[in-house]
Amino acid sequence: MFNKTLTMDNPDYKEIIPIAIEFLVIAGDITMEIFTFLSPLLGGQVHRAGVIQLNSGSCLGIYNTNGGLILAGLDTSSIVLLNGIGILTNEPKVQERAFAGIKDNVGLDRLLRDTNEERHSFTRAILIEIVRFRPPLCLGLPHCNNKDEEYERYCIP
Repeated sequence: MFNKTLTMDNPDYKEIIPIAIEFLVIAGDITMEIFTFLSPLLGGQVHRAGVIQLNSGSCLGIYNTNGGLILAGLDTSSIVLLNGIGILTNEPKVQERAFAGIKDNVGLDRLLRDTNEERHSFTRAILIEIVRFRPPLCLGLPHCNNKDEEYERYCIP
């Protein structure tokens, strides 16, 4: 499907249209349940217009839906990466420990892969902490304590 231009006569296109329509309807319903203040927009003419556009066989609807999903993924990844750089700038010891772990287990001549994940629990913990501390949502606020807490002999700053 990638790098392939679909026409309205193409069987793949005819197979994708119902999936795209179902996705649009489900995504709209989920969004209305989570963000009730958006229900006038998604429950009204705009939502119905998107479904009608997909039903009419417009390629533009599929491009918009797929493009939106790709941009959402890229945006989230870039936000997490930028937040991580900002947070790790203040933690040089954490950077050094993560780099040493990657260098020892993977080396400098290849990229870290998900198959190496079990050997990189510290690096994974850093990523989880970055997403916890600075969620990539528009409405996400930094998550931190006002003062140091202790839980089961662990200090939580």
